[in-house]
Amino acid sequence: MGALIRISAAFGADAMVLGERSCDPFFRQSIRVSMGTVFRLPLVQSDDLMRDLHRLRGEYQVELAATVVAEDAEPLAAAGRGPRLGLLLGGEAHGLGPQWVAACDRRITIPCDWGPIRSTSRWRRRSSCTTSRKQARGTTDRWRAGAGEPSIAMARGVTP
Repeated sequence: MGALIRISAAFGADAMVLGERSCDPFFRQSIRVSMGTVFRLPLVQSDDLMRDLHRLRGEYQVELAATVVAEDAEPLAAAGRGPRLGLLLGGEAHGLGPQWVAACDRRITIPCDWGPIRSTSRWRRRSSCTTSRKQARGTTDRWRAGAGEPSIAMARGVTP
């Protein structure tokens, strides 16, 4: 959790919304790994993540993207985006459940030669997502945070 918070802050996230089952971002190890950014980045604990995702889409016109390991998903480097994007990240072991993927507008993947390995840690995926978008656009785009049983949703362009 601490690494996700630190990476989000480094890429200009305005906030992070945590799902009902996310771990405590103020757990001492999370604080240490976040290098103190947990105290600068606004964190919101959602008590109903699906409701909050629908609210992000309806009230704030946030396009939701699920991060998945799937050959038919849109490769991250080719993924265009509008002014507001919410990025949902699932747990390392099982990824996003089907209900969370179905709640999203699109599916994005980081193409890899996985071989027997079917998982990368969330903080590595998050870092890859932000770095890849920055390189593809040649800018230092700001990302904003959103929600998660998908543990965390990142959003760009949302200031409730």
